[in-house]
Amino acid sequence: MEDEAFQHVVSVFSSLVSWVAAGAIMFGGVVPYIPQYRDIRRTQNAEGFSTYVCLVLLVANILRILFRLGRYYDDALLWQSIIMICTMLVMLNLCTNVRMAVDLSTKRRSFLVDFSNVLPAPSSVAGLGSALRSLGGFPLELSNSSPSTFWGKAPKCYNIVSGSDSTR
Repeated sequence: MEDEAFQHVVSVFSSLVSWVAAGAIMFGGVVPYIPQYRDIRRTQNAEGFSTYVCLVLLVANILRILFRLGRYYDDALLWQSIIMICTMLVMLNLCTNVRMAVDLSTKRRSFLVDFSNVLPAPSSVAGLGSALRSLGGFPLELSNSSPSTFWGKAPKCYNIVSGSDSTR
C-alpha cells in the first residue's frame, strides 16, 4: 500500500515537473523582452533595441513551425514559436510607433519657422497669393477671389526671374 502511494506521489510530481518545464520552455523566451518593452514604452526611446534581432527571431520561429509539418516535435516548442512570433510583432509595433513619433516630432521642430515678420497677414485669397509671390513665386494667379472665375480660367504662371505673368 505504501509502495502504491509513493508511486502515485512520484507520478504526480513527475507530471507537475513536466508541466512547469513546458511552461518555462514556452514563456522563457518572452521574459527578457518584458523589461525592454516597459523601458521603451516608459522612455519613448527605442534606440538600444535592434529590429534586426526581431527579424531573425521571426524568420527562425516561422521556419520552426514549417519544419513541424515535415517532422513532428513537442507541442511546447510549437507554442514557444507561436508565442515568440506574437512577442516579436508586439515589440516591432512598439518600436515602430516610438521611432515614428520621434521622427515626426523632430521634423515638426525643424519646420517650425516664425513668418510673422516676413509675411503680411492676408485678409483674403488675393492677399495670400501676393504674400506667397513675394516669397519666391506662386504658380497660380489668385488676384480674383471668386471661385467660379478662378476655376473657369486657365491658370496664370508668375515668372520669378522677369516678374511677368503668362498664361499656360
